[in-house]
Amino acid sequence: MPRPLILGVLPPAGSAVILLILAAGAPHRAPAEQAMGGVELPIRPVYCLLAQSNFSKEPLSGPQLFILKSGIVGKLGTERCRMASESQAEVEKSIESDGQEEALYVEMKLQGPKPKVTLWAEGKNHQGKIAEFPCEGTPGERCLEYAMKDFPADISDHDLHCHGGKQCRVDDRLFIVP
Repeated sequence: MPRPLILGVLPPAGSAVILLILAAGAPHRAPAEQAMGGVELPIRPVYCLLAQSNFSKEPLSGPQLFILKSGIVGKLGTERCRMASESQAEVEKSIESDGQEEALYVEMKLQGPKPKVTLWAEGKNHQGKIAEFPCEGTPGERCLEYAMKDFPADISDHDLHCHGGKQCRVDDRLFIVP
């Protein structure tokens, strides 16, 4: 009959070697599975900023995009935001095939009774409004600047609620993506 292995009677170096040998025989799983126990990990999309889109007739200028991009980078990190150089159609095609990209569009309605700046998102399985910045009492350019400074926090909230391991949902009545 084999005798049980008692690690306490071996010198410390011998115990370490035996533990390494025993550990080498253990089944291996991906680090994510080990840490999360098979739970689905959050999607971390790359946000593509489009200067011109079908959502807005006026393109954003370089300084406006820079304010928005630097805010997103500050909240989410450099690798999570890029300026899209492709056409809107090419970005939409990339989103549909990849699933790790999400386009951000800014719609400006600076004239009229209720001026506002709206931020829209389009991902593989969802499309909708992320945030709306009212411009009452603020001149158009100034309002746009305030919105660009405010939107990164809304994108961060959207990223947490929509991509933080949960499925994105759209409120159909309001067409808002949390």
